[in-house]
Amino acid sequence: MASKALSTTIARKLLRSSGQRRFGNVSRTLRGPQGVGGWFTEKMQRLASDLRADKSEADKDKEAVDNAIAQIGFANHRGKGRWEIKGTEEKGYGIFTRKPFAKDEMVFSARALWKSPRRTSHSLQTNWEEHIIMDAPAIFLNHSCEATVGLLPNEQGAYDFVALRPLEVGEEIVIDYGMAEFKPTAIEKCLCGTPACRGTKINFEDSREVIRAKYGKYYAP
Repeated sequence: MASKALSTTIARKLLRSSGQRRFGNVSRTLRGPQGVGGWFTEKMQRLASDLRADKSEADKDKEAVDNAIAQIGFANHRGKGRWEIKGTEEKGYGIFTRKPFAKDEMVFSARALWKSPRRTSHSLQTNWEEHIIMDAPAIFLNHSCEATVGLLPNEQGAYDFVALRPLEVGEEIVIDYGMAEFKPTAIEKCLCGTPACRGTKINFEDSREVIRAKYGKYYAP
């Protein structure tokens, strides 16, 4: 098993060498007895343990994002044929479909890396006193007032993300932050540009009736 420093270095080299951020032939050096999926799961578990150390929420948030970016190639291997994390011109990274999804089909499931009583720039609220940082690809979810996926609480302390309508290949997988965030988010004003854009009223407290009517069961209870 490669060390944490070595595997992160390899991941960064992969990202620099592949415009599509694909896993490539280097995967053969990291497979081990559990295969790539087992290696990636163990890697994220170790990251979650590191994040539980005595650090500020802001530091843990940044560390989680930095590690997730370094692991994009491995995450995309796990989502091969279903979804892909890639860069966008205006929003940094985003998640895009690699296959069609039927309405109500689960697109992917997330796991909580760590929990906090306070919101951070990349967290998602799960109850009144808990905010979580999720693993990849969920940590790269962007907001739209016209979400393509909804969410359901899962047994991994996070959410499952489900198609709200039929999705075509190449569509961005986006959520409505108001599905989970009760109070105003870090986004002062939404710029999604959809006809349904709520401007400054992204959070659930300010738009609860719209969110309930629009997303049915697919928002945080």
